[in-house]
Amino acid sequence: MPLILRKARIQGFRAFEDTLEVNLSPGITVLLGPVGSGKTSFLKAIEYGLFGTTSEVRRKVWKKSDLVNDFSEYARIELLLEDSDEHIHVERQLRKDGRETLT
Repeated sequence: MPLILRKARIQGFRAFEDTLEVNLSPGITVLLGPVGSGKTSFLKAIEYGLFGTTSEVRRKVWKKSDLVNDFSEYARIELLLEDSDEHIHVERQLRKDGRETLT
């Protein structure tokens, strides 16, 4: 059974100074907003939460510490994934000094 992303909580990551919590329902999700509102930051936060990096970091366009916004000392991404049998909670934290934790 595939894992489904049910919730994302993002803080201090790229565009998100304050905490953003999004509950996702089964089906299609559409991100809609003006330029600079955080649509790409939301998707990149999910990418970082799942894989511990982003495509920009892998291509060396950005340093990992660039993912932490200027208003925060750290970025925290929490994801709740589920399938029919279990829930998986993933939390990644990245500090400006480069230290990372995964729980």
